Amino acid sequence: MIKIVGDSSLDTRAQDEQLLPVIKVPFTINLDDSTWVDTRDVDLDGFVTAMKASQQFQSACPSPNDFLEAYKGKDDVFCITITSKLSGSHNSAELARTLSLEEGPDQGEVVVLDSKSASSGPYLIYRKISEMIDQGSSFQEIKQVMPDFIDQMNTMFISKSLENLRKAGRLSNIKAMIVKALNIVPIMGAVDGVIEMIDKARGEKRAFETLMNKMEEFAGDLSGRIVAISHANYESKALELKNKIEQRFKAREVVILRTQALNTLYVDEQGIIISF
Repeated sequence: MIKIVGDSSLDTRAQDEQLLPVIKVPFTINLDDSTWVDTRDVDLDGFVTAMKASQQFQSACPSPNDFLEAYKGKDDVFCITITSKLSGSHNSAELARTLSLEEGPDQGEVVVLDSKSASSGPYLIYRKISEMIDQGSSFQEIKQVMPDFIDQMNTMFISKSLENLRKAGRLSNIKAMIVKALNIVPIMGAVDGVIEMIDKARGEKRAFETLMNKMEEFAGDLSGRIVAISHANYESKALELKNKIEQRFKAREVVILRTQALNTLYVDEQGIIISF
């Protein structure tokens, strides 16, 4: 049997997990004086309220022991983590994999997959594994396919607010003020796991038009492929994008996901993440 483990950057839907359950190892997020554990039942509304009011925040990745507990058992394991360029979660998962080798014959093989993204990116990896299992592929066959699948995947996002980027030190106070005053919306992307600005536009409408053009530039034909859209309390925009992507790219399936606490922190409220 194959078991899926992920840190809490892996956003999924209940209907997916009915087919292929996931053990999620949560991040912990500190917002000023409050602490939030990013479990499935986290109070997202309360988290967003605290996030907006906070002056600073810090996220703590799962420990190696957290991952080790999730790995335990005879099942072979795929563990999907947030990009290793943003967090120590991948290193924790890898250290736990090394420790699991000491468990002997009672422990299945563990493969740790660096998603080089977050949210909708890890979701596409999870869906690829799920589909290959359904097709009868073995653990070793899936293991061989995943590196190329991840390398060919693209992730982009648009944050309606730049406040969390500023709080995280990824945008200076002056630059944030200028961007806000000029109504400039950056289109961000995961480039080999590193978050970079790949384009910008004035106003949200033009920003999403630019994002669609970038999707075509990066991927071309998306027919037969799954596109995943994650949103941080912005379902109306996610549905609008879903319709446009279906019409323009003829994607096989467009999935809408709600970001949990960690990804909401990164993309900020009313942010959108797209992976394809």
